[in-house]
Amino acid sequence: MKNLKIIVSLPITPQQKARLEQAAPSADFYFSMDGNIPEAVLKDAAVLVGRFTPAQAALADRLRFLQLSSAGADLFCAPGVLAPDTLLANASGAYGISVSEHMTACTLALMKNLYAYHTNQNRRLWKDEGKAAAIVKSVVLVIGMGDLGRAYAQRMKALGSFIIGIRRHPANKPDFVDEQYSLSGHPKQEADRILDDCLSRADVVALCLPNTAQTTHIINAARLSHMKPSAYLINAGRGNAVDPDALYEAAVNHTIKGSVLDVTDPEPLPPDHKLWDAPGVYITPHAAGDFHLDLTLDLVVDIAVKNLRHFVNGEPLENLVDRSAGY
Repeated sequence: MKNLKIIVSLPITPQQKARLEQAAPSADFYFSMDGNIPEAVLKDAAVLVGRFTPAQAALADRLRFLQLSSAGADLFCAPGVLAPDTLLANASGAYGISVSEHMTACTLALMKNLYAYHTNQNRRLWKDEGKAAAIVKSVVLVIGMGDLGRAYAQRMKALGSFIIGIRRHPANKPDFVDEQYSLSGHPKQEADRILDDCLSRADVVALCLPNTAQTTHIINAARLSHMKPSAYLINAGRGNAVDPDALYEAAVNHTIKGSVLDVTDPEPLPPDHKLWDAPGVYITPHAAGDFHLDLTLDLVVDIAVKNLRHFVNGEPLENLVDRSAGY
């Protein structure tokens, strides 16, 4: 395609830049490392690749294809952000390694009391924190069996856990999952019963969910009451999957053992928010993904290169987002 104007907003290396240019050799590229792009440049772009705000995307009057560098796409699915015929693709598949390794590290830290020992070290306190939890034969419930959930389940299975997976739609059960349930196709009462039963069995509950109306506060006071007092909660999907007030009450009342949040509601979490001081709640600033691993950026560029080639050749794109579902 001649005269195709493409904006790439990513902190890429010269080698990655060359790969993107080779994917669309007749296109006119504009590269931004920091996301600061003149409005006039945005208005003329037909393709956006990388990190953009919905406001930036809305300024691109000629936009035909938006390739996100994130797995989450919900902000771009809102009415009025993109024209109905604009193609939208995400970077699902690029973050499974980074996020699942972060989640696994957090799981081990929770179960082996490492957070408590770090606090003791800061206090110069030599204190045994007592019994730890075993990963082997623990029951790990993964809610959301997309790229992130599957990657985490695979790692925890390799460590000896019994894996239960919950997904929205039916699909073949992976070999590394012991039990798998879907929530669609059931009356709400039956879907709630399935989820609550799984929560009551779990030693670790891991959330890897997108931001949708169905997932908002899926973990609330009632759901937390079904969890074991010895159970742990990990959220690495979207912050609004957990009701923060309900989690605070559960932490204060010790109705669950502990939790790690890499995502929060709201986000960023305000400095005066009560969750910062909740006992047994450990917070990271949405740091499990992003480009903290060089490998992640390589994988994002891989997806973008493939889809640029597909786009200029008029071929179907990969990782297309269903805007009605939000992912």
